[in-house]
Amino acid sequence: MGFLKKMFGGASKDAPPRLLEHPRDLNVNDLVKFKSYGPQLLQEDMFKVEEVNTYHYNNSKEFEFVLRGSTEHTIFLSIEDSDGGPKMRMSVKVPRNIWEPLFGDGALGPVIDEEGGHVEVTRCTDPDSVNSDDALAFLAGWTAPEYIRESFAVRGFYHKGDYRNKSIPEDADDCDEMDYYGLESKDEKYALEIEVYDDDTDVLVTYMTDVTLIEEMWPGS
Repeated sequence: MGFLKKMFGGASKDAPPRLLEHPRDLNVNDLVKFKSYGPQLLQEDMFKVEEVNTYHYNNSKEFEFVLRGSTEHTIFLSIEDSDGGPKMRMSVKVPRNIWEPLFGDGALGPVIDEEGGHVEVTRCTDPDSVNSDDALAFLAGWTAPEYIRESFAVRGFYHKGDYRNKSIPEDADDCDEMDYYGLESKDEKYALEIEVYDDDTDVLVTYMTDVTLIEEMWPGS
């Protein structure tokens, strides 16, 4: 723990140390370490919470914890309440030069354009089977063979900043409006998510797991 104190400074003698008992309580500068199972990308590093941002859908809020380690890949963590208890959604954004060889050119078009009916996306290349120097190798353990669309054009708003304990601003200029499209694997362990903004589109692959994947968390400054 000595290096953590050097990195973030010791706690005030007058204030008790902050306890981290659940990932939904993470703040900027906190540290997270995952257990040695799950996607390889999560096992290789200790991650620092760089940002906490907010999604707003109708009357609900979802919070995104932006985690960065020593690699170029950013992890987006969110918590989802389910019948079996809270689940973690671990997401990685994939640019066009990654998702095209992963799913095929034009594979995502029907997800956005076809409003009704059954829509599937099939993986073309399995990142688990490519060479370690392949551009898709970092996604090992992060994708499923098939995804089925579950959500179509759900209107939402993305706010930079943490609104867990304060109201969402009413001024639309302070947020980015988007439409959300979600697909899940049959075993409900993986998701493919698309966020369509006015001038950009984000594609994310998501690994869903129990909060017990976290080995330890440390409070930052």
